[in-house]
Amino acid sequence: MADTRLTKVSFVRATYLCLLAIFRPVKLVEEEEKDEEEQKKFSQPPPPQEQRAFVIRRAFWSSLFLMIASAAIGYIVGQVINGLLCSVPKTVIISFQIIGAMLLLWGTLFVRGWEIQSYSGVALSERVNKWIYRALYCIGTTIIICSLVLSSSGQTEAARLPEGVIVHRDIPYVTDGHERQKLDLYLPKAKKKQPLIIWVHGGAWLEGSKENSVPAGYRLCGGVVNKKSVFWEEG
Repeated sequence: MADTRLTKVSFVRATYLCLLAIFRPVKLVEEEEKDEEEQKKFSQPPPPQEQRAFVIRRAFWSSLFLMIASAAIGYIVGQVINGLLCSVPKTVIISFQIIGAMLLLWGTLFVRGWEIQSYSGVALSERVNKWIYRALYCIGTTIIICSLVLSSSGQTEAARLPEGVIVHRDIPYVTDGHERQKLDLYLPKAKKKQPLIIWVHGGAWLEGSKENSVPAGYRLCGGVVNKKSVFWEEG
């Protein structure tokens, strides 16, 4: 029976070994030889091998943890970005989605099986192979979840509008102008005169749009409507 006991490897060292596999494989070969020497120092005979049913259960719960952690990190990062920026361009969101999908595909194409499999299945190169595979999948999932959170920020404007606000959309402000030379007017349900605020979305006059910017602006600036006036307090 093969000895399937593993040498202890910290997260920092695991990261280091993964980098060696990518950039200095010769050095990883040396580290693997050292790891094999450490395995020889284990007490003999090896303990009874874990039953397959328990291996399946352990893999199920550990993978569930990685999945939830990746989704949670992506969600938190997306919410933080939404809170800090008034507008996230669609090109950035699409780029996030493309990068995330590419990382998932990269992990699928990268992972090696029989080519590097040893008799015991605990060689350092095999472990590095699994670590890189899982890292690509977790990072890719995190980025995709983050992009979904960012893309959803512009789809719930009605739920975030202050109570009593009426929206008039796509009003041309230039006669016979460009199709994008239009504005949205947000008015409170008030008969008295109210102050007017003109807000131009960011984008250096090259990108961005009012559709993406307005919902984020309400959330960032904290738009408030009351019986007397409309005012904006910095959030």
